[in-house]
Amino acid sequence: KVATGTTAQRGSTQGQIRFNSTTGLAEYYTGNVFKSIDIAPLITSVNNTNLDGDAVASGFDLVITGTNFSTGATVKFIGNDGTILTSPTVTINSGEQITARVNTNIDPTKEPFDVQVTSAGGLSSIKEDAFNIDATPSWTTSAGIIGGGFNGDTISLQVTATDPDGSISSYAIQSGALPTGVSLNTTSGAITGTLPTVGSVTTYTFTIRATSNSGQTADRQFNIVNGGS
Repeated sequence: KVATGTTAQRGSTQGQIRFNSTTGLAEYYTGNVFKSIDIAPLITSVNNTNLDGDAVASGFDLVITGTNFSTGATVKFIGNDGTILTSPTVTINSGEQITARVNTNIDPTKEPFDVQVTSAGGLSSIKEDAFNIDATPSWTTSAGIIGGGFNGDTISLQVTATDPDGSISSYAIQSGALPTGVSLNTTSGAITGTLPTVGSVTTYTFTIRATSNSGQTADRQFNIVNGGS
């Protein structure tokens, strides 16, 4: 058995090996500094890979699964631009599980986020691209021609995008234009109205932007064809 004591009770003998009851780790003295004898943590998964922005704002705890977790470990969330946020509340549930509060000021536009667990001895593990927050919308309506008709026809079309948490807040014409007399419902994505009178086949090309509640966007180009008279 090696000597046991707190950090304050450390000796000064080079080569000394002891168990530090303050950190819960064995350590040795180089003659200049005590170094912990530790095993790096390993992250295998998180319990949610797409977080709801509203849940994060209200206080969301991410459950991290892995091995070699121990008292004193810290958790950091790293954005795609290198921004680092340290979790304000970390609970070591066991050697295989940690619960960490996601910072309420985390910026969803910097997704995906890496998760880093660092042991008390300074060894760390990173789970890259571990989670998103209100992920970028994805279109379910295929690009290209979505419908059409002839002069004076009434049309009722639909474009749809989805978000993993169902939070599409708006649709908007980003470029191009709809036929005169036809409009886009910016909430539902419905395209309705009466086709104008044209002298020959006319194709209207436009790009619609879907925006999620968190401000993430996705664009897609569509066409409506008016066959004339």
